[in-house]
Amino acid sequence: MSPEEQAISKLMAAPYAIGEEQIAALEGFFRELRRIDERVTAASPNRLYESQWALLGIVSRSYQLMLCCVEQIARGNWNGFYAAARGLAETLGSVAWACENPERLTALVGTDQLRNKALLDAARRKHPGFGDTYSTLTSVVHPNRDAHLLSPRPVSRPGEERIMSPFTLGFSDHFARQKIGIIVDLGPSIISELASLLDQGPDVPRRGRVMAWLHLRSD
Repeated sequence: MSPEEQAISKLMAAPYAIGEEQIAALEGFFRELRRIDERVTAASPNRLYESQWALLGIVSRSYQLMLCCVEQIARGNWNGFYAAARGLAETLGSVAWACENPERLTALVGTDQLRNKALLDAARRKHPGFGDTYSTLTSVVHPNRDAHLLSPRPVSRPGEERIMSPFTLGFSDHFARQKIGIIVDLGPSIISELASLLDQGPDVPRRGRVMAWLHLRSD
């Protein structure tokens, strides 16, 4: 099984009422992400350009963070989910920003520090509701009331008197559906931005310097 198949299997086995449409949306995201990878790689299979590096980096980051989001929902890990989901939201910001001007792609793999606000503003301009989603995710990532969620501790033996435990994991069905809703919105938005970026010309993945190349043997 691929990593995404394993993660989705864990989610389906979790004690949450996750709908078939939401599972299908997650499967579709991973499937489309692999197609984007094939498209970017085919543009220059033997030489890695700066813009190609940035595009593959966006794919890799999206893949890893979405895996993390799915697995954290399956585990009922509140803070783990929000940290991964905010990273996924910022990834959407980066590709939306680059989509406005493909020349920006090389900046994503440069040594100069990018202004996160510029990336997030690009996502806000193009995706209604992104600002509210990002604010919600940030409210948990930063230490405050929402970040210090406690879960009731199930009493396993008579005489154990403890109301809450920081080591109890789990969501209600409501919270699980809420978390799924966030990622099934972010995922297609990332795919849409990547596709729009690549549609701006066949040279988009071949901009900037050549960072690495594969020497093919003639024998």
